[in-house]
Amino acid sequence: MSGYIISVLISAVCISVIELVIPKGKLKGVISFVVSVVFIGVMVAPIMKTDISGMFDFDFDISDPRSVPTISAVDEEIEKYYENTYKKALFDDNLIAEKVVVETSGNKIEKVDIYLSNLVIDEKSEHINSNVIRTYISSLIGVPYEKVEVYV
Repeated sequence: MSGYIISVLISAVCISVIELVIPKGKLKGVISFVVSVVFIGVMVAPIMKTDISGMFDFDFDISDPRSVPTISAVDEEIEKYYENTYKKALFDDNLIAEKVVVETSGNKIEKVDIYLSNLVIDEKSEHINSNVIRTYISSLIGVPYEKVEVYV
């Protein structure tokens, strides 16, 4: 019990010092929130009989820069999200995409390559060509025509 009281007191003193040192501005609110969450964790941990030592364990070693998530890893996740979303949108419209490749730069889509597998165009439909299909798919997924390539 005395260890609990000491940890709460030390946490309260640290929070007070942090609040005094933080300059006023937008960042102060964010830091205050984070510090408050940590303080609540310190106070609740003994009640819940939980060890809080692992509360802030991350899956990477800060001393090894190769293990820290990079912007390219985030870009890859964004690209996977768009690829799955576009595949589903095409499938919902009865178009089966064998493969969808999305290239992003930051948050912006640079290029979308769509490889369709089940597209059957009747020979009598002369007005339907790859540009018409590209225009339709572009509007379906909400990406500008210039950034979409469709392979039939």
